[in-house]
Amino acid sequence: MICPHCHKDVKAKERTGHRCSKCRREFALDPKENDLKLHDLRLHRLTTQLSDSGRYAYTSQQLYWAAAGKHLKSAATGSAMLGGSFVALFTGTVFLFVAIGTESFVAFLPALLLYGGVILAVTLRLTGVWHKKVRISTTPQAFAANLNSWHRVYGGYPPGLVRQLPSVAPPARPVLAVLSPDSSVLTCLAANGVPQRLNVHLADRPAHVPQGVPVLLLHDASVAGYAFAAKMRAMWPGRRVMDASPRPAAVKAAKGAAKLRDVPPPQEHLAALRGQLSDADLDWLAKGWWSPVAAIKPASLLQRVQTAVDRLGAADPDTRRAASVGFLTWPAA
Repeated sequence: MICPHCHKDVKAKERTGHRCSKCRREFALDPKENDLKLHDLRLHRLTTQLSDSGRYAYTSQQLYWAAAGKHLKSAATGSAMLGGSFVALFTGTVFLFVAIGTESFVAFLPALLLYGGVILAVTLRLTGVWHKKVRISTTPQAFAANLNSWHRVYGGYPPGLVRQLPSVAPPARPVLAVLSPDSSVLTCLAANGVPQRLNVHLADRPAHVPQGVPVLLLHDASVAGYAFAAKMRAMWPGRRVMDASPRPAAVKAAKGAAKLRDVPPPQEHLAALRGQLSDADLDWLAKGWWSPVAAIKPASLLQRVQTAVDRLGAADPDTRRAASVGFLTWPAA
């Protein structure tokens, strides 16, 4: 590990007690002690990238997913199946030789059952019924402990980090309402001044959306997320409802996107989304894949809202006039 203070390479035995033996200064994170292999310099690089060198505020959830990066792991189901299959084949072969040697039909039964179990397991794996889950290798609680260590050593959290939703007065006459069930999305938008800069109302549930205002949805790229979008469109049939959430095809193609895999959803849930998503998107979701909206970086998240406001401005005279006097423009960096 490189010491964040003296920038010298220090081995594990040279940094006991979170203190560099060469400069005697304390550091916050040891890569040997956390699943994400975080150290102070790596966390600093991640916060610099998320904030675009201090331009944007970001949430702890966004930092969590950025840190996950290359540490999404397959659950042990795949390796367990492989190891179990070898054990079953070996044991079945032993029973088979015993049965041949003793000419006992009874001894054939365990061998047949074990071989049959292996064939069934392989079939389930190949058909996708039994598959590897993909998840992050640490919990949000464990990640929060790393941030607390940083706070203890440096006297504060990383610059730009926002840990709770700021208190923001909603605009009197919003041009758009952003609806998201994910608190991290709303926290990021509020911390970056989106309600004031773009005259946007933020809502975490449909009941908090102002009447008659166009709605922009931001949700997980998941079956539940798209079902939420379909429900919102059905709830407001005469209102403009836009969806700025990533599509499965975009998540699948994006390098570095958070791609998680869980239990495949029920077929009836997928069938309800036909017509809303392409067959390729549905096939991706059918295999249990999904991606959290909290993993979207601040710059991309804010751009999605900016694009929606721009589209509304092109169609609405009042919004277009507001944009012409700079009300909807971003301040210079």
